[in-house]
Amino acid sequence: MKTKIVYLIVILSLVFSVNIYSQTVEEILSKYSDAIGGRASWDSVKTLKFSGYSTLMGMDIPFTQYVKRPGLWMIEIQVQGVKIVQAYDGTGGWMVNPMMGSKKAEKTDEVTTKSFRANSLIGGKLMNIKEMGYTVELEGKEDLDGKEVYKLKLTDKDGDVSKYYIDETTFLILKSESKTVRMGNEILAETSYSNYTKVNNLLIAFLSDQKLTGAQYDSQKISVDKVEVNINLDDKIFKMPTE
Repeated sequence: MKTKIVYLIVILSLVFSVNIYSQTVEEILSKYSDAIGGRASWDSVKTLKFSGYSTLMGMDIPFTQYVKRPGLWMIEIQVQGVKIVQAYDGTGGWMVNPMMGSKKAEKTDEVTTKSFRANSLIGGKLMNIKEMGYTVELEGKEDLDGKEVYKLKLTDKDGDVSKYYIDETTFLILKSESKTVRMGNEILAETSYSNYTKVNNLLIAFLSDQKLTGAQYDSQKISVDKVEVNINLDDKIFKMPTE
């Protein structure tokens, strides 16, 4: 009888621990959503346009990025006078990269396309958990450059993992870790976020510092100069050119 009681206590303790754990994750995600403007504000966003530049290998490379619901994304990059285009049209990815020897649009492989699709999520992965079928776990708390942060592990349907470090006080993302694909190469990216700026009630990081493993360069800085919200964007710009 005593053994059964002990067993029951253990089971109840496990159930209680799981419930507390789930509520903690939900609370962190809710406070994160509030910190960056709130669910209602982000749900009202239909399009976004980002303008800025990426600094790598001593060069400042201008870019313009467009995002539109549901699931459309494109970025135009100017490198030494050559325009490179990468895009996701809602079903597939494509790119135009004359620096790779062709001026024609070409479909991207499955892994690259998945990366492009993630870029099309307005608000990012943590604001699209249910829609994308992600799962999120709290791995604990730790110190990040003198600040206490929550460490969240996000897993997608394919089992790929991204990690987010959320400030215990501000509930803003200070750092993320993920795998991405560029020019067909898998890259491990550790990104630090700063210079959060308010745009139409949304709080957006205008500066991202990346440490990269597997790329031709080991770091880059992405600076946003301007964000435009709910501008008119024709779906046609996301479609792969036929010629």
